[in-house]
Order: sequence, then structure tokens, then C-alpha cells
Amino acid sequence: MTISSWGWGGWSQHQVDAVFYALVADLAGAPQELIDPDDGSVAGRVTQSLYGRRCWRGVDSPLLFIGQYEDQESGWVYNRFRFYDPWSGVYGYQDPLGVVPNPATPYGYVGNPVLWVDPDALKACSGVLSDAMLTMMRHVDDIAVNDKTLRNIFNVAGMVDMDGNIYLAPGAAHNLNPANYPGLNIVSLGDPSVIKQLPYEMRLPFHAEQKLLNYAKANNIDVAAIYTHLDACPNGWKRKKLLM
Repeated sequence: MTISSWGWGGWSQHQVDAVFYALVADLAGAPQELIDPDDGSVAGRVTQSLYGRRCWRGVDSPLLFIGQYEDQESGWVYNRFRFYDPWSGVYGYQDPLGVVPNPATPYGYVGNPVLWVDPDALKACSGVLSDAMLTMMRHVDDIAVNDKTLRNIFNVAGMVDMDGNIYLAPGAAHNLNPANYPGLNIVSLGDPSVIKQLPYEMRLPFHAEQKLLNYAKANNIDVAAIYTHLDACPNGWKRKKLLM
């Protein structure tokens, strides 16, 4: 995706249109980085609170969540039917549809701004998270719970690429049998019998999420999301879902 840089101060429309940056967004469509297409360098990056309070370094963008455009003078964010305040995480006035779209408060934004959006300030939607991501997450949890060969395995991970393809991999000491999972892309790496003999600190490249990342790098796959059944770390017995 390419966007124009935002110029004022007497710039003509031709000058504005002549400068472009590639926009890197998170799962909710909020810009995280602006990339210079000429040399691939990061021209601007942002740190952002959960509900949109931001601090840009380098080139900045007035785009916030999907459907939102920041007014730098007032600090408020245009969201079509309402204005949004990222500092407090609420709209300036109540939802014209009443409390039906958000029973908790007619002034509130979406409950989970990591995955949900409200593009016109009327009703939140979960379309940001694609069907492929949801399917992948279900596969990961189903395999972790139901595959009896994984009883002593640390983790199971799934990955979705930008084309919606799903890839799955287990922890270091096991490889899934593709015959048991027809239609799924099973990633295997290394001989489990050999990996089991390695010291724990040498098993990191064979962890479930690392298998997928290494596979993506080797095959030039553009990763959209990775999800793990347990913590993506060596001592990850504590159950914690990860999406990134």
C-alpha cells in the first residue's frame, strides 16, 4: 500500500503527490511504520497506546485506526459520524444509534482495538481478523489438545501469510505427520530423535514458532500473523495465547 506524504506550508498538490511512503500497519489497520520505497529505509515509526495515543519519530501520518484521520491542531480524530479522542479512548459525543452498538457506553470505542475497528463511528466490526487467522487459531488449539503424540511437547504454533495460507508446526522434539492433517501445510524441521539429545539452549531454532519463522524466511513468505498455544518462550508451560 502506498500513501502520499502530508504536506502543507504552501506545497502544491503536485508536490504532495510526488512523495510516497509505503505504510506498514498492525492487525487493526493502524500505521506503525512508513517506508521510503526508494531505499527501503524506515522513514517514520510510531509508538502507540492501546486506544491510539501516539508518538511519531521521523515522518508521521495523520491516519489512526481504520476510518480515522487526525487533526493535528485540535488533537481530535475525525471518524466520519463522530470525533474520537485517543487520549481518553472515547468519542466526543454519544453514538447516534444509541446504546445498541455498544451497550457498555454510547461514547466508547471498540472493546478490543487490537483486533476490532469502528470505521464510521457507528458500529464496531471484527473484519480485521481474517477467516484464515481464526481457522489457524482453531487448528492450533485442536492439535495441541487432541493429538495424543503431543502430550510431552512444549508447544504448537500456527502461521498465516498475506495470501491467507496456513502453516502449522509443533515443538522441538516432534514433527507432525502430514498424513494426519490433509489439506494443511505442516512445517517440519530437523530429526526429533537428534534434537532431543541437544541441550535446551540449543533447541531454540526448533521451537514451534521458530520453525515457522525460519520456514517463512527461507521461502520468502510474507507473514501476517503467528499464534502459539503456549507462551513463545523456553519456559512456556503457562498457557497464554500469542498473536502478532
